[in-house]
Amino acid sequence: MGSARRPHSPMNHSRFPVGVATIGQAPRPDMMADLRSVLGDARTIHEVGALDELQDQQILEMAPDTGDFPLVSRLRDGTVVELSRTAVIPLLQSALDRLATAGARIFVVLCTGEFPPFHAPGPILLPQKVLSNTVDALGVHKIGLLPPLAEQIGEVEARWEAAGYDPVVLPASPYGDDELILNAGRELAAASVEVVVLDCQAYRLRHREMLRAVLDCPILVPNGLIGRYLQELTA
Repeated sequence: MGSARRPHSPMNHSRFPVGVATIGQAPRPDMMADLRSVLGDARTIHEVGALDELQDQQILEMAPDTGDFPLVSRLRDGTVVELSRTAVIPLLQSALDRLATAGARIFVVLCTGEFPPFHAPGPILLPQKVLSNTVDALGVHKIGLLPPLAEQIGEVEARWEAAGYDPVVLPASPYGDDELILNAGRELAAASVEVVVLDCQAYRLRHREMLRAVLDCPILVPNGLIGRYLQELTA
């Protein structure tokens, strides 16, 4: 990056500054709280949002068209919005560019959606790949998935079926009623799934603890996994 190397120290966790890009607006204290609870406060984390530089009308114009895969995020004022994945992709690349300028050396796209390759001057963690590789390592077959939107079910189901799994996909938004999430968990328990993937970056570690009341199988939370990957990458 052109800057002088800092002396090695076991307490210096800023040798590999992390850059996180959300698909909405930064800051996202809800997601960052879970990352920090796993990663610790000593690491340097730069946070930007793909929509940080857009006006309200521009964001409204990013609503998904028919046939376009929808993404869901939260704006700085708490408003939950649905976004076109196609429209978000170039803005995410711009967000990664800004993170590189800020000095990040390890990058994270904080969204479990599937994206084409991005580029940055360092490793890029994509939660969808982290989730799929983790499930693959478990050697399971029947999996439960909780994406936030009903409109996402078809693509999510097809993606996991193509990878050789038997997916049970139920929509349950982390921005909605906790009871709806619990009801989805009960349905997955009745379907005897072997592992549950909370398929949205906005799911919190508290959602896993809540779902433990109705599920007796591993529950994967994206931010928990990303935090542990970052522990290794920034050690």
